[in-house]
This record gives sequence, C-alpha cells and structure tokens, in this order.
Amino acid sequence: MENYIVNKSYSIDESLLPFTDCVRDLGVYHDCRLKYDREHISIIVHHAYKRAVLNLNSFHSRDPQILKRAYCVYVRPLLEFSSQIWFPRYKYLIDQTESVQRYFTKRLFGLSKLYCERLTSLDLDTLLQRRRVIYDLDFVIRCYIDYAMYLSLLIMHAERNTRGNYLELNKQFCFTELEVLFSSEVIDAWNSLYNDVVKSSSVCIFRK
Repeated sequence: MENYIVNKSYSIDESLLPFTDCVRDLGVYHDCRLKYDREHISIIVHHAYKRAVLNLNSFHSRDPQILKRAYCVYVRPLLEFSSQIWFPRYKYLIDQTESVQRYFTKRLFGLSKLYCERLTSLDLDTLLQRRRVIYDLDFVIRCYIDYAMYLSLLIMHAERNTRGNYLELNKQFCFTELEVLFSSEVIDAWNSLYNDVVKSSSVCIFRK
C-alpha cells in the first residue's frame, strides 16, 4: 500500500504535483509516519541554533540577564511551539532539543560550568520536563474552562472515590507508539492536582 501511494501521481490542469512525505501545517512538520523526529525536531533545533548565535552576536552587553531575556523572547518559543503535538519521548530527542539551551547558557559570562547550576542562576527550567508539563496542563484547563466539549476527548472518569481530584481523567492503555498521544501523557500530572487547583475559574488563577 505504501509503495502504491508513493508511485501514484496527481495533477492539476495537466501540471504534475510533486510528491512529498512531509507537510508543514500551522508551523508543525508532519511526516507520513506521523512522527516528528526526522523532520520537525531537526528543523526547529536548526533554526533555534541559528537564532541563538544571532542573539549572542547582536548584543554588545554581556549581561547574562539581558541575554537571557533575548533568549526567552526569540529562541525558546521556537522549541516550545505546539509541544503538545510533537513532544519527544526518547532521550536522544530530548537531549537534541535541550542542547540549544545548553549551548546558549554555556556562553553567558560568569556562569557555572554545570548546566543545572546555570539554570538555577538564570531562573530557567529545562525545556521538555517541567516547562512541557506546565504547557500540557495549561492546555487541559483551557479545554475545561473555554472548550468544555473538547475535554471529553480526554475521557473523564465517571463518579469514583479516588485520591485524586474530582475531574480525574482516565488513562487508557496504549498498544502502539502512535497511540501514545498528548491525552495519555498529561493524565498523570493532571490527576495529581488538588481539587482547589482544577476548580480554578480562569487560566491565570490555575497557573498561579
């Protein structure tokens, strides 16, 4: 079937359309395997490196706090945009994405050689651990507050007496890699929250 699709030709007004196994949609590169390691992650890491170098070369000041602000505004968003869709689950992909922040902070004057100490000095978090969890939970609360109908995609529990919150979500078992989607990744973090948190009336209150 895959070979048939590859060899199939399509045309519009007798103009042959080129074949591609990757398409960019709303800033995210989707390939024919529904994976993001080969295209999306490699592309955004490459662009982030270029922008990080540009930031380091564009400021006369070597003040780490000024350069940190430039990084947070111009570089980090490239590595976090729509992370709910393409987040990496393998260590080598996590390291590949995190390498941009490692590279940038290592070149700031007067900071420790250890990455964790540099993050503490700059009051930064790792990209795909704590910050990704925050973005995932932010998406769930938006679904609940602003788009309640879409929260059903996460399959809420019926009435149950559990140690979690009253909006605890049901985690389904995944048989294949493609089934390990956002809805199954965020559930453990969401279910660990207290009732006072999930009852937040707005996204701002929830974040606080």
